[in-house]
Amino acid sequence: MYDEAVENRCAETGESIASVRRPVLKCINKRLLKSFSEFELHIAVEAMTEERLLAAIDNIISSVINDTIPDVMGIMASNLKVNFTQKGVKARILAHFDSMEEVIKVHGLGKCLNNNVKLKCKVIVENLRPATLREQVKRTLEYDPSLKSNFASSV
Repeated sequence: MYDEAVENRCAETGESIASVRRPVLKCINKRLLKSFSEFELHIAVEAMTEERLLAAIDNIISSVINDTIPDVMGIMASNLKVNFTQKGVKARILAHFDSMEEVIKVHGLGKCLNNNVKLKCKVIVENLRPATLREQVKRTLEYDPSLKSNFASSV
């Protein structure tokens, strides 16, 4: 999100990305950085690098909250919506997948879903609306031989 905000600002103002972007190490509270370095990463704060901090933050964001397996279907059902204002079917589908990626990021579902294409497809299909569209997609996945080996077993 930060990178996107920086890029948008630079597009509007004409500033260079390098002049706008600030290192994370310079933005974080020093006491918090020291505590995080020592207690979470077990390194001295002086040994902390930008790359190490960003990797640790990415790991936290993508990890499952409190090491529990979340109700992925419930989270998706309440947050994943088809955008019917999109004109074309392809645009609507792309927006739906993009929306799913955002839900994955916001709810820390990365470790559950990022590398599991079959589960992602199952989640997408189960959350299609209206129900007639969902059932049509399920039938297509079940009976189309070219799709059956890839996705039908997951839906």
